[in-house]
Amino acid sequence: MLHDFLRLDDANSPLFGRYLNEIKIERFSRERSIDFLVKGFEQLNLKQDLRKIEEAIDGLDGLVGYLVMYGYTVWQKGSYETALSETLESAERIVEKELEELFEKSENYRIVLEAIAHRMNTFSKIKEYSVMKSMSMNDRTLTNVLKALVKYSYLEERFEDGSKRYVIPDPIVERTVLKLP
Repeated sequence: MLHDFLRLDDANSPLFGRYLNEIKIERFSRERSIDFLVKGFEQLNLKQDLRKIEEAIDGLDGLVGYLVMYGYTVWQKGSYETALSETLESAERIVEKELEELFEKSENYRIVLEAIAHRMNTFSKIKEYSVMKSMSMNDRTLTNVLKALVKYSYLEERFEDGSKRYVIPDPIVERTVLKLP
């Protein structure tokens, strides 16, 4: 998405042909997420509550941005008690806004994400779901929507039992999609 926004392949873009160094931060493992928060709290001289940290990681997964929001909220509030719910609320508002903008481009994105959030996660099941929602997509359109959602990191492709399945890797995106009216 960033490449599209910056138009790096467009000769008319001011950044075309410029040197680019991309830093990609992958999702942390559970252990690395714990270590990340523990070390951050140590640097801030905050008392550790490993049970609360693990609870936060269960809700936020290993997504660095969410972990940073959580750590910052703990530091600001001086309490683990409300930090997770406040972080989840803030993250959901951010995701809602992002999804709103995505759905303005095409309702097909919404249909595909809804299908996958409801565990209809193979090509044929997603297609079935689109028919159920009276938004039947032809194979080419569905393929393009899936590719775009993978490119934008809303989806990941996984191979299970010999077939390709799509998953929403971000638990907050999945929760937000399930709450859509």
